[in-house]
Amino acid sequence: MYKAIEQTDGFAAELDMNKVGNQMVNHFLNEREAKKAVEPVKLKDAVSAETWNHYKAELEKKFGKAADKITVNDLEELENQLQSDMFKKGDMPTFLDAWLSGQARKQGKWVGGIEDLEDQLEHIGAVEEKIQLAIFDDEYFRKEMEWLVRVYTEQRLDSIDAMMYRGMNGGKDYIMIKRNLKMSRRMDSLAAVRSTLFAVGAAHLPGDSGVISLLRRRGYTVTPVYSSRKISADKYVSKGPGAEWVPVKVTDSIYGIMMPGEAEKIGMFESMGLEMKMYFDISFMRVYFTANIPMPENRRTISYDSLYAGMRARYSKGNKVLKDQSITVNNISGREFIIEMEDGVMKMQVFIPQMETVVMNAVFAFNEKGVKDPETEKFFQSFTYNTNRVKKTDTEKKWTTYSYPAYSFSIEMPQKPKETKDVVSDEGKINFGWQSMDMAEQVYYGMNVASMKEGMFDSGVDQELFESMKDQMRESFENARILDSGMFHVGGYPGYHFTISGKSEGEEVVSRIRYISRGGVTYYYFVVYAKESAYKENADRYLESFSLQSYQQPAWTTKEAPDKSFSTSSPYPIRRIERNEDDKSHPGAERFLVYDSSAFVTSYIDRTILPDWLWFSSDTAFLSARAADYYGASDSLAGYTMEDKGAVKSVQFSVIVPGDNLAKHVRLVLHGNELYELFGHFAIRDLPGNFDRLFRDFRVNGNKTNAISWKGNAEALSNALKNADENTMTQVKSFWSHLSFTAADIPALRSMTLRIYPDFDSSYSDNLNGMIYNQLRYTDSTFSSVQYFSEQFAEIAEKDEYVKPMIIGYLSEAKTRESYAAIKQCLHKSPFRIKEQLPYFSNRLYDSLELTATLYPELLEHANSRAFWHIVSGTATSLLDSGLITTQLIREKGTAFCEVAARILEEDAENIEDGSYYYTDLIRLLGIVNTPESKNLLTKFSKLESRHIRFNTLLAMLACNMPADNKTILTLATTDEYRHDLYDELKKLNKLSLFPKSYLSQQQLAQSRLYEFASDEAPPASIVSAGTKTMLYKGKQQKFYLFKISYDEGPEAEYYLGIAGPYDTNAASMSSSHDATGMYWDEEFDAKNKDKQLEAYLKSLEIVEE
Repeated sequence: MYKAIEQTDGFAAELDMNKVGNQMVNHFLNEREAKKAVEPVKLKDAVSAETWNHYKAELEKKFGKAADKITVNDLEELENQLQSDMFKKGDMPTFLDAWLSGQARKQGKWVGGIEDLEDQLEHIGAVEEKIQLAIFDDEYFRKEMEWLVRVYTEQRLDSIDAMMYRGMNGGKDYIMIKRNLKMSRRMDSLAAVRSTLFAVGAAHLPGDSGVISLLRRRGYTVTPVYSSRKISADKYVSKGPGAEWVPVKVTDSIYGIMMPGEAEKIGMFESMGLEMKMYFDISFMRVYFTANIPMPENRRTISYDSLYAGMRARYSKGNKVLKDQSITVNNISGREFIIEMEDGVMKMQVFIPQMETVVMNAVFAFNEKGVKDPETEKFFQSFTYNTNRVKKTDTEKKWTTYSYPAYSFSIEMPQKPKETKDVVSDEGKINFGWQSMDMAEQVYYGMNVASMKEGMFDSGVDQELFESMKDQMRESFENARILDSGMFHVGGYPGYHFTISGKSEGEEVVSRIRYISRGGVTYYYFVVYAKESAYKENADRYLESFSLQSYQQPAWTTKEAPDKSFSTSSPYPIRRIERNEDDKSHPGAERFLVYDSSAFVTSYIDRTILPDWLWFSSDTAFLSARAADYYGASDSLAGYTMEDKGAVKSVQFSVIVPGDNLAKHVRLVLHGNELYELFGHFAIRDLPGNFDRLFRDFRVNGNKTNAISWKGNAEALSNALKNADENTMTQVKSFWSHLSFTAADIPALRSMTLRIYPDFDSSYSDNLNGMIYNQLRYTDSTFSSVQYFSEQFAEIAEKDEYVKPMIIGYLSEAKTRESYAAIKQCLHKSPFRIKEQLPYFSNRLYDSLELTATLYPELLEHANSRAFWHIVSGTATSLLDSGLITTQLIREKGTAFCEVAARILEEDAENIEDGSYYYTDLIRLLGIVNTPESKNLLTKFSKLESRHIRFNTLLAMLACNMPADNKTILTLATTDEYRHDLYDELKKLNKLSLFPKSYLSQQQLAQSRLYEFASDEAPPASIVSAGTKTMLYKGKQQKFYLFKISYDEGPEAEYYLGIAGPYDTNAASMSSSHDATGMYWDEEFDAKNKDKQLEAYLKSLEIVEE
């Protein structure tokens, strides 16, 4: 191979390696922007149902998110990462034909290609191949690669051909054949010009449509050539004069530098006024960059060291600086950095000659070795600065007004901005951006428009949204300071402005930002400049130039629904859409919408056929109740109007949240048994005379003879629910809060209670079963259903078994001897058949312990029930503490408690840590049982990580005289959460000698007790001693311990005064009533005024001694 390179005049790979690197970079950059501009394709929509079902579980595990959220883009990003990792780990810097091309170039040979990049892009792997690449582990691909390398080195073209044949399931790869034909034609043409070594992938060679066969048909003799020896790539020395390097074309010839090939502009930087040139040398996987930025006049007073430090900060953020040194290249002084990044290593040299311009020359490679190659050094040493050039005179800056009717605004900028579109990054929005950088003045201009996608609206109060944006910006800067902020209005729409200063990439900058909220569109425009910039007036001009325009809507005309059933005025057509399965609003409704793509707002029209079982006193009563679903207690209503036009009744109103410029506009139209619900979110300013027309002009076509009777009842509802599907059940739930039940409906409610419905989950909350049960409890306030449930309990079908806990809850809530006798009878006749542990369900077993005691000892028969053991353990410990049962009774049933504990430790070990509080009572009972088996189980519990479990296990072990674990005792004593509880429990057990002496003090116990008080909603992040205060309290001198407490960390944390006590002035006394322990919330902690804050706190408790 080496000999062939040396003896031929040219080398041609599949692609021209001199050009393909730059082509790939530009393709990648363009593709990245293009991907953002279109909705990502969901993977499940890109493959067959069979393929999707086969792989979706593994994909979900691989990507760590719901399978239906995974996109084709996710696969491609993973594939790119795997390829990058492969190059980092590989022995060679690039793939083989690129490396060979580089060797030919070094020898001064002509270098070209026999196909175009587009040919190979056409043959990118199918989606299923990408799926396999994603889910199979590295070992699988390592073995595949080893097999390919072995087949290749053994020159077994037949095996490669067979592999391709299998990959196509015995068919032909027509894209591959098309490429082979093009290759053979170009090889024929190039061979006629010069002797050439052609390098193509081995898969193109064999077969009747392979390159070898095609060349033979063209009259060529193709024979294998065998090498007598092999030379390692790192030992081969290129022969020949080497290729000439190409000078980079720099505007105005400010400086000179050379690259191995023709450098190209990177288009994405042009709009910023930054001239950056690049050459991607794919032969050695190195990217050469050069760029220059004119130095603004006002920055020329900054020292070189400060400017270099700013450059270092910018490029080293999140990366590791391997080297930082001063350099001189061709008499120009500068600074060199070698920076290790996530994907490789960059060597960069920065020069600021005569404070005229900043020149950056850089090389990026996959590893440090790649930036220390002799060719890399040749690049850096080719830099020269042209001090004799004719300097360009400054021209007056020309500002231009850019108008964007599609987004209804205009703004001035000093140069044409780069436009971007992003439909991916911000869920529910399409983001349009315009960015421009004045490099000469170092002023950055940005304009963003966030428009709502179809079906979406921006929820939230304006002031809160604006404040959250300000907080996000504050996090973008070091040492951020808000210099000003406030509300303003543009054309009746609310806006918010603020100015923030801080460090960005090591440099002090000022950012001035304005937001304007306009219904379906949010405008966000800003300007960033150096803190001491002389160009503040340009920033003023830019910000003040923003102007809103009218929406570019088509004419408002009458539009009909696709089925002609209704019409209204609209600038856009009415479309019927399929409901999202996650959308539970208006169940059973048929949905239509109008999406205004000029104002980016959506108007909905939902049509529901009202069910026969529904009952109401009148049409207006129903509409009033339905309207109430659209607003809450804190909302304001505007324009509430009820209309009665014979067969058509309607109500219309706007819901306004205080402080929000968006109004939810609603119209409900009742026409026979059809309910039309029109709703959408609009800027308040846009409703009158504009979007309200769609609501106002709504008409139902034709006459409706099937009127709603409102004669339904609870019995009809119960019948409808007997075989209810999910749609019926969801519809019932949506109307439930409007139904009026009376005592006459109790039999129907009882009947409905005995079935499990499709939306049931064992939390017994927010599902139809829970709603029915709660309604029964409310309606049947005299608990007249005790006898009924007692009789029905044993008849409940196994599929409805989860009804039983609700019935037990109902019977316990009745709190009568009859109802508790019914519980005993129910559990005796029909024990729970549920095979999993029940979560909490509403019951009153702990509220009436005397009645609960009547369930014993029979309830202990359920002590090892998978579903009910925790209720038995919990009530047993409560009854023990109340003296209503004896420890002897527990010991008699000790085997059952041991059985359930053993099962939990074996089957549920992973969940014990998360639900540690669930096992407290069981652990205590094991200590009371006090047998070798129960002690062994306690030992196992004591080895778990949960401190709560270890704390309770320690107490149970000590109670039955098992050896104390001093390490656990010390660990618990070190924590504020358990220290005081540990002290109290050891004191009860008369084992205070075990408490660590280093934590036995009023100070330590006070801090622990205060921690408990302060953790009512969330535990504090920090609790630090702030001293003590001895004062007259309840007639004697007593001591209070003071603490500084915060629930946050970092510089933004707020601190408050915490008080623990009172304590005896004798430090040896550890007891305290803690009737003054608590938090002073009226103002933040002030070390200088903490005594006054303590006084104010005690006064608020009205316990200060005068």
